[in-house]
Amino acid sequence: MENIGEAVIDKVNKEAKIIIDSAKKEAAIDIEMANKERQLKLVRTEQNKLQEADEESSRISSRASIEMRQNLVAVKAEVVNNIIEKVKNKLAHTPMHRKAFITLVKEAIEAIKIEKARIYVPNGDTQRIKGYIQDEIELNSAIVEFKEGDFAGGFIIEDLDGLLRIDNTYTTRMEMLLPSMMPEINRELFQS
Repeated sequence: MENIGEAVIDKVNKEAKIIIDSAKKEAAIDIEMANKERQLKLVRTEQNKLQEADEESSRISSRASIEMRQNLVAVKAEVVNNIIEKVKNKLAHTPMHRKAFITLVKEAIEAIKIEKARIYVPNGDTQRIKGYIQDEIELNSAIVEFKEGDFAGGFIIEDLDGLLRIDNTYTTRMEMLLPSMMPEINRELFQS
């Protein structure tokens, strides 16, 4: 019986060893799989972090680029506005030449087709303008009223009812010209 007991114990020990070895192999495979999954999760997490960092970097770069363009546009606008203000200031101190004045007034009167007109001239310019037209018989008879206005250079002419009017002031003429001149101004100032 002792041999039988030893044989049974031996058999049980062999089977236990097989079971333990199999369990160890399965545990090693499970541990290896768990390690691979953990590594994969770490790689995915790192990839996600890198992707998020790239996206944030792109957002920051885009914002910086937009801000830079906005600042550049603001600086360009300031430069152009300073130039325009200097031009306006220069024009305010530059009286219209007689020949140009006469030509423009005649064109304005013809354009609105009036026989009698009221003319607005810059403050303090009435005597000079009257001197311009004193030898112009046609204009002398057409312009029956002089008024002074708060503008720099040029003139405003209207019919006596004030219904038809042409604004030929330097400011208005410049505002009309600026949109067509802006591309050239920008090209000259900012693309050299």
